[in-house]
Amino acid sequence: ILHKDLIVAGADDKSVYGIDAKTGNLRWQHLGDQVATTNVAVAGNAAYYGAVNTLHAIDLSSGEKIWPSGKQIPDGLHPKIDAALDGVVVSTNGGRLLMFNATADKPVWEQRFSRLRVSFTFQEDRIYVSTGNYVVALRASTGASIWQQTMLMELAFEPATNDQTVAVVSTDGKVMALNASNGRPMFGKPIELKSRPNVAPSFTGRLLTVPTFNGALNVIDPQAASVVWSYVAPPLVNRISSGSTAGGGAAGGDGPASGGGAAGAAGAAGAGAGGGSTQAEQIVTHTTIAGRVVAAGDSLFALTYDGSLMMFDKNLGVDLTAPEIALLWPRLGEEVAGKAPMEIVFKVQDLGIGV
Repeated sequence: ILHKDLIVAGADDKSVYGIDAKTGNLRWQHLGDQVATTNVAVAGNAAYYGAVNTLHAIDLSSGEKIWPSGKQIPDGLHPKIDAALDGVVVSTNGGRLLMFNATADKPVWEQRFSRLRVSFTFQEDRIYVSTGNYVVALRASTGASIWQQTMLMELAFEPATNDQTVAVVSTDGKVMALNASNGRPMFGKPIELKSRPNVAPSFTGRLLTVPTFNGALNVIDPQAASVVWSYVAPPLVNRISSGSTAGGGAAGGDGPASGGGAAGAAGAAGAGAGGGSTQAEQIVTHTTIAGRVVAAGDSLFALTYDGSLMMFDKNLGVDLTAPEIALLWPRLGEEVAGKAPMEIVFKVQDLGIGV
């Protein structure tokens, strides 16, 4: 996480690192007793992280512990913690939501929920919580309830928020939007995406982005209650090997039966010829978005599970410059066998899209 000119990052070697954002030099390294099981959150002059059932606070200037033994959370921490105002908010496996401040010995406030499986979102002076099929808005400074709204559907992730709207998505891919001030639904019927969400929804300005398991990045306008556009992420490789299949042996004469390969069917009585083994291919039609979509300027960036980075830009629009394609093999003048299988290698380069 970036805080002013300091990058604070947790690692799997039980350490939290403070790195100078301008030079990349290490300012400090905090070595904990356990590997962090939550993200790192920064509020005020403290960095917070959780390790199983203990919340830790670190001084940003030195990397030293603020709480000598940490704050014990007997019912265990959920993986996500978030900075709110001058403290940090955490949720627990026991359905509790708590706010801590580095200068206080006890939690600033605590709220209990019957169900708290998914997480929460902080926006300005409010915390929005998904709990089962309810959305609850809390005052960040006190934990007091402002409003709650039943959604009549099981919620998949924490709410997405901007200054006017709270949006949620269900486990079966239905999207609803609420008025942030009073929690009232902004439209009657949910928007159906026809696929389950695989990443938490997020706002980029007034538009909501929801990636789904069918490979689509869905961009929704909650004010108009409509899908603005939906783009299915293409895979880098559209064919993958799916293992070997073995054919059965041909029928033989009198004698014991013989099948071809491990999966071959036995031949008729007699020694049959062995069946051939083939490599089956599976056509891949899409990949899926790996994390929340990020906005920078007029562009949207999305990272996919096959390692590609996609950019959508309203100003650049459609790329009209054709890629450069060069034949690498066989080279001009070389002779090759004119029978299958035959390998032909091309180099495709398109600097406009990073290929």
